[in-house]
Amino acid sequence: MAHKASLSDEVKQSMDIGGDVKHYWNIDKAVGWECKNDWDDVLLIQYFLNSINGANLVEDGIFGKKTYKAIRAFQKGKGFVDGKIDVATNADGYVYNSTQTIISVYAIYTINLSYYKKHQVFYEDLRMDNKLPSELCQIFSSWKNN
Repeated sequence: MAHKASLSDEVKQSMDIGGDVKHYWNIDKAVGWECKNDWDDVLLIQYFLNSINGANLVEDGIFGKKTYKAIRAFQKGKGFVDGKIDVATNADGYVYNSTQTIISVYAIYTINLSYYKKHQVFYEDLRMDNKLPSELCQIFSSWKNN
């Protein structure tokens, strides 16, 4: 389920997010071809892509060719293009290959950073953005300690 996750100091530094931000918006399962593509995770990614660069996706939580192309277009200028948004699994925010060489920053962090830079006023609580799909607003409203 799409959710708010704690942001370590290492990741905060690598993302270059300032202020009192202590979280990022995360997914539970990767979004992309041959991924689980849970509805709410896809919906959050579609929302971010529309908010960041006007991807013009239908925010329906269904992963398809348009969402795939929008992810790849987003990734193009970021130094990695694999067409999926992975769940972050380590504290420093980087993806390593088998020899422990950094190959990229987790796309979920990069998409958060892009949203933060464009919509900082909404970042703390996405529910403040009137463009947030109502289904995500309901999910986020059910959390404790928002």
